[in-house]
Parts: sequence; structure tokens; C-alpha cells
Amino acid sequence: GSEMCIRDRLTKLPTGLLGLVLASLIAAYMSTISTHLNWGSSYVVNDFYVRFINKEASDRKQVLVGRISTLLLMVLAAIFALMLSNALQAFNILLQIGAGTGLIFILRWFWRRINAWTEISGMVISFLVAIYFELIHPALGFGELASHFKLVAGVGITTIGWLTVTLLTAPEKEEVLRGFCLSLIHIS
Repeated sequence: GSEMCIRDRLTKLPTGLLGLVLASLIAAYMSTISTHLNWGSSYVVNDFYVRFINKEASDRKQVLVGRISTLLLMVLAAIFALMLSNALQAFNILLQIGAGTGLIFILRWFWRRINAWTEISGMVISFLVAIYFELIHPALGFGELASHFKLVAGVGITTIGWLTVTLLTAPEKEEVLRGFCLSLIHIS
């Protein structure tokens, strides 16, 4: 159907224009990949390494950790991509992660008890649940589950997990919360 129509149109483009279309698709792909790798590296350096491992890390050390984490993220993404059999699986995993962490990202504005460990545990748990439902569960021979069941179960499991972590870890310090609120005032 539509794939054939698009392919027919693309093959009828003049060579120069076809090259321009190909170059623009490659540029869009590279832009998306580099953005996500930079985000991931930024999270690793700023939200994990500097916060929990080396609070006094120099700029040079942070850049080194950023480069290493970018490389590791690329390798992990490549390995993960090879495990998927189609693009729908990647979409379902992203949807499951978003559904599992969505409540945290809303509640953090209203519930002072939510801390960094809440968000980290929510992301890890929702990722593991998504991987289980999308890759492991069918591989174990249990069959495919309905999408709505996977989403509801994923949200439930993730919520129980991050709530447990939140209640077992210390809340953010008062000065951190005040600094956050003051930064919001300066932004607006």
C-alpha cells in the first residue's frame, strides 16, 4: 500500500534531490541520537556522579565521565537494539517507562517527600518491568499480554516500588527544597 507509493515517488526523484532527501533523513536521525546521548550523559554526570560519587569533581573529570558514559550508552543502546525484533517493541517499552514514571513527575511538584531515589527507582523499576513484559515474558512461553494489561500492571508495580523506596529513604533537605522553589521564581 502506502510503502509502495512512497518508494515509487522516491525512486522517481532526480538524483540530486534524492541525495538531499537522504542527507536530511540522516541529519534528523543523527540529531535525535546525539540529543539523547547528551541527555543521558548529562544525567549520569550531574544527577548521579557529581551528586553521589564525587561532589568535588573538577570540570575536566566531569567531561571525562561524560565521554565515558556517552560511549557506554551507545554500546548499551546498540546491544539493546539488537535484542528487539521490531520498532513497535521499542515504542511499547518507552510507553511503559513513561506510564510507570508519570505519577512521580506529577507528584514531585506537590509531595515534598519525593527525592532523587524516588525518581531513580521509578525509572529503573519501570524499565525492568517494560523489558520483562516486552521481551522476557513472551520468551518464557507465557504468550503475549494485552497492551492495556501491561500498562496497568507496569504502573502498579512501579508505583509500589518507588513508594517503598521513597518511604525507606530520607526526604530532601529543607534547603534543597527552598533552593528549588527559589530557582522557579527566578525562571518566571
